[in-house]
Amino acid sequence: MFVLPPPPRPDGFYSSVGGPGQPFETNNTLSHPTGPEYQLVLGEGTYNLTDDLLLATPPPHPSEAPVQNTNPLATTIPPPAAGTKLSLIILSPSSSTSGPSSSSRSPAAGSKSDIVQDSPAASNTGRNPSSLLLSRTAWSSGLGGGAHNAGTVRSVPENAPQVPQFGAGNTALYPQPNSKETKDGSKRRKPKNNIVKSNSSFVSRVIPHESLGKRLGERNPQGILAFANINRGLQWLDLSDVKKDENLTKILFTKAHALCHDINQLTKSQQHLDMVIGFSTGDIIWYEPMSQKYARLNKNGIINSSAVADIRWLPGSENLFMAAHFDGSIVVYDKEKEDAPFTPENTDRPSAAPHSQARPSTDAFASAANLAQNVASAANGATSSSGSASSTINEHTNGTGRAKSFTLQVCKSVQSTNQKSNPVSFWKISNARVNAFAISPDAKYLAIVSDDGGLRVLDYCNEKLLDVFYSYYGALLCVTWSPDGRYILTGGQDDLVSIWSVADSALVARCQGHASWVTSVAFDPWRCDERNYRFGSVGEDCRLLLWDFSVGMLGRPRAASVRHRPSISSHLAVARTRAESSSTHLRSDSNLSRQPSGEDGADHELAEQEIVHPVEPRSRTALLPPVMAKQVDEHPLCWVGFVEEAVVTSCMNGHIRTWGRPKEGVDTIAEASDGAPSTAGSSC
Repeated sequence: MFVLPPPPRPDGFYSSVGGPGQPFETNNTLSHPTGPEYQLVLGEGTYNLTDDLLLATPPPHPSEAPVQNTNPLATTIPPPAAGTKLSLIILSPSSSTSGPSSSSRSPAAGSKSDIVQDSPAASNTGRNPSSLLLSRTAWSSGLGGGAHNAGTVRSVPENAPQVPQFGAGNTALYPQPNSKETKDGSKRRKPKNNIVKSNSSFVSRVIPHESLGKRLGERNPQGILAFANINRGLQWLDLSDVKKDENLTKILFTKAHALCHDINQLTKSQQHLDMVIGFSTGDIIWYEPMSQKYARLNKNGIINSSAVADIRWLPGSENLFMAAHFDGSIVVYDKEKEDAPFTPENTDRPSAAPHSQARPSTDAFASAANLAQNVASAANGATSSSGSASSTINEHTNGTGRAKSFTLQVCKSVQSTNQKSNPVSFWKISNARVNAFAISPDAKYLAIVSDDGGLRVLDYCNEKLLDVFYSYYGALLCVTWSPDGRYILTGGQDDLVSIWSVADSALVARCQGHASWVTSVAFDPWRCDERNYRFGSVGEDCRLLLWDFSVGMLGRPRAASVRHRPSISSHLAVARTRAESSSTHLRSDSNLSRQPSGEDGADHELAEQEIVHPVEPRSRTALLPPVMAKQVDEHPLCWVGFVEEAVVTSCMNGHIRTWGRPKEGVDTIAEASDGAPSTAGSSC
C-alpha cells in the first residue's frame, strides 16, 4: 500500500533551511508574556517568564540555490544546523556573584584517586559547603554545540587555583614570552583583519550598532552579554539592557552556519574579548568584538574539512582552544599560528588501551548483551571464543548501527616537537560524530559524547583514555560536569538524562521524563551545595525539566571483594547495584589502565575491562523523577543555561526566553500547597 508523505510543516521545521513556510525577519522582537502558562512552579517559589526575545532569522544568501523539493522525506541532506546556542559573559562580576571562596579547593581539584577517597558517600566530614564547590561563576558547564550544552555565566577569580597547563614541558609549544607583552587587557593581541571592511567571500555582511562605543561605555559592566547563533547569522546582545532586542553587532556569513562558539574567560576585560566560532564548513573564526577584528583558521578545511560540532577555550590558556569535528576527531588549535595541511604523525605514545589501539578499529563486533557477558566471564578468569576478552569487547553496536571504538588514537601529540603550525594536537576519538564535550572544573579531565552512544572520559593533559560508558540506545547529544566535578550529566536519543559518578566510574541514576531527544543539560550552581544538586534539561519535546538530586539518596556500592549484590530497601528508589565484573568494581590506584605490558595480553585485557563499562540493565538502575516538567516553547528546545537571576532557554527557531527566579521572602504557591512538586503543563 502506498502511503503519502506528510505535508510540510507550516513552521518549516521539517523543511531544509530557508524552505517555504520559514518566517524571515530583519529585526529582533521582544515581548513580555504573562499568565499561568508562563510560570514554573517549584518548591522554592515561582519562576516567571520575564522576556521572550525572538531573533531575526536570516534569509538564505542569494548565491545559495533555491530549494526545489519541499518533501520532508526527501533524501537531500540540508546543511548542518544547531538551533540557537548562547555564550554568556559578565565582564566585571559583582562580589555577590562570585560564589563561595575559591581559595578552598574542591575534591575535584585533586587526582582521580583523591576523588574516590573523598567520595561523598564514603563519609560525612561535616565540611563547610563552600569548601566543596568551586566559585559558582568559575566553572564551565559547556556553552554552544549540542550541549555545549548548557551554560552558566563564568568568571575566573584572581585567587583561583592554578589549572594544569596543556602540553606543559614542551618548549616547542610554549616559547619564551616577549618582554614587551603586557597583561593589560587593552594591549592583548588582536586578530589582524577588520570584519566590517572585509572583502572575504566567507563573510557576507556585518551590521554593527551605530553607536557601539557609546553603548559599551554606558552599559552596566555587571550585566550579561550574550552571543547567539541562528542559521548563518551571529548576534551580539546585551541581555541586561532595556533594549535587549537591539543587537550590538550582527554578522551574516555567506553560506556557512555558525554551530558553536565560546568566550575566553582568561583574557576578557572591558576593552577585550576573545571568541572562537565553529562553522558547518569546518572553518573556525577567532573574533574580537570590541575592535571588530577577526582571523580565520582551518580555512577551507585545510586541517579538518568536517563541520565543527563543539568548541571550547582550554582553561588557563590565552591561545589554545579545542574543537570537536563531525568526523569523530578532536583538534587543539592555537589562535595565533598559521594553518598547514595535516598529516598524522607516527607516534609511539600509548593510549589507555594500547592493545586494541594496535588493531584496526573494525576487527571485532559484539552486541551489548554479549559485551556484559564477556566482561563478566573475563572477571571470573574465562576467555571468550575469539581467544581473549579484550578483542571481544573492542567494539559493539548499541542501536546506532555503528561500530564503537574503545581507543584513543593520538594522530598528533601535544608533546610533538613539530609545533610551528596548527594543529597543536589531533585525536581520533571515534568513527562516529562527536556531538559535544565538557572540561571538568579542575581542568584535568575531558568528557566526550558521540553518535555511537559513548561517553568517554579522558585525562586530556596526558592524552589517556580513562573510562567508556554507553547509553541504552542511540547517540548521546550533550554533556556537562557538576560544579564540584563529582558527577557527569549526559542526555541523548534514549530520551533520558544519565548521572555518572566520576569517583566510582559508574552509572548513578537515569532521569526519566522527556518524551523526545534530550538536547542540552546544565547544573544550576546557585542551587547546589555539598550534597544537593539542581540541574535542568531541555529536549525536542519542547519541555524544560528541572531535577533535584541528593547524594544521600544513593547507596554506597560494595567493595570490590564482595561478589554478591547488596540488599536494597524498597523505599530507597535511587539505590542501585553494580555489575558483577571487574570493569565496575571500585577504582583503586592500580596502574593497569595506565601502563601497558609488553610481555603478554593479560594486563591489556584487564586494563580494557576496567576502562569499558557494560550497559547497566534498566531493572537495576535507579530512576529519578523531575521536580518540574513543563512545555516552555512551541518549537524544539536546544539550549538551557543558568544565571544568578534567571533560567534561560532557547529553541531551534530563535526564541530566547528568560525565566526570572522567585524573589526571596515572597510566599509561593508551592509553599501554600505543602511544597508539592509541580508538573503543571507537563503534557504536551
